[in-house]
Amino acid sequence: MNRSLFLFLLITISSYAQSFEGFLQKALINTPLLKASTLQIEQAQSEGELQLRYKNPNVTLESSSFESSLGTTDSGHRFSITQPLRLWGISSDKKRYAKALLKSAKAKNSRTKAQFIRDISLDYLGYVKSKKFLALGEEEIKLAKKIYDISTERYKVGTISKGKVLQAKVDYDVAQSSYNNLSLIEYEKYSFLLKSAGISQEIALDCEHQFKLKMEKLEALSPDQMLLESQSEEAQALAEVNEHSIEWVKLFGEYEREPEQNIMRVGLSFPIALFNTKSQERRIAKLESQKNKLLTDVKKVQDSIEQRRLIQESQRLAQLKKHSLEILKTEQELLLMYQEGYKIANIDLLELQTIKNRVIESKERLITIQTRLQSNIINQNYLLGNYNE
Repeated sequence: MNRSLFLFLLITISSYAQSFEGFLQKALINTPLLKASTLQIEQAQSEGELQLRYKNPNVTLESSSFESSLGTTDSGHRFSITQPLRLWGISSDKKRYAKALLKSAKAKNSRTKAQFIRDISLDYLGYVKSKKFLALGEEEIKLAKKIYDISTERYKVGTISKGKVLQAKVDYDVAQSSYNNLSLIEYEKYSFLLKSAGISQEIALDCEHQFKLKMEKLEALSPDQMLLESQSEEAQALAEVNEHSIEWVKLFGEYEREPEQNIMRVGLSFPIALFNTKSQERRIAKLESQKNKLLTDVKKVQDSIEQRRLIQESQRLAQLKKHSLEILKTEQELLLMYQEGYKIANIDLLELQTIKNRVIESKERLITIQTRLQSNIINQNYLLGNYNE
């Protein structure tokens, strides 16, 4: 295959590779994790409606038989209806609790989605890193092959021994073996990415995506903080509901027909909060609210410390990347010089292989640095709330 055809095929394949944004959207649609999380919102909405639901009325029908002292028999009947009524002020507290339930479920869904986006992004980085290492392994094979070819030619003209040729061949074989291992790792990372995304069909992925730090939400809460705050509000709303020791009274009406009289009754039945005053329920809900407020404060401090650490790490990685690029540039110039020197017997094989290995190691280090920089951005975006809905 000539070079022009190879480049044409490479461009054609790249044009069909799916972007990371497209892959992420497909993953968000396909993953059962988010579908289950969305169902929790519907469940919370139903639970809120359950809190506001009125109780059904009770109807009683009764038939009676009356026997007089004279031996005559007559009949009567009784009809009664009872309707529980919610006391004044309870409905508004119930509505606040229902809203808090829904808000908490939405916050949990938002955190689940944010964590999913963060984790998929990190899995994608792992795959891209393995892909770059695989490409570097191919480059190492080419360098080792070139050195082996030079050694073979020099052996033919008698300028080096057979041992040097075998040494170059071993290096070439090791590079091929390393490439096979890198290929296995690359496929494992790819399979793991698809599994995490809930995508069964293999697709070509664009590996050039660059994550960007979004600073427009500096005052936004992280997904974890947002969930803790909503859970604290939910517990507080529940405590307010439990402030009402008595929630219901019963309104009843009754009509009774007897042989010599008709009776109508209307009244209210009040429960007496003597043994069950909901004091324990109030106490538990208030403690839950206080606990979540404390956890929120702790999480804010932890996230702030982690954010500062990530900023410092990013700055140092950027400096390390710049320095490593300068070193690599010098090493590559040196490698070219050593290759030319080895051709004319001015450089020993071991020296050439040493500088070749240093070039490969420098490129590996740069790939690792770039991956850490991208990982740093993903984690910062999560802490800044950029993945919140």
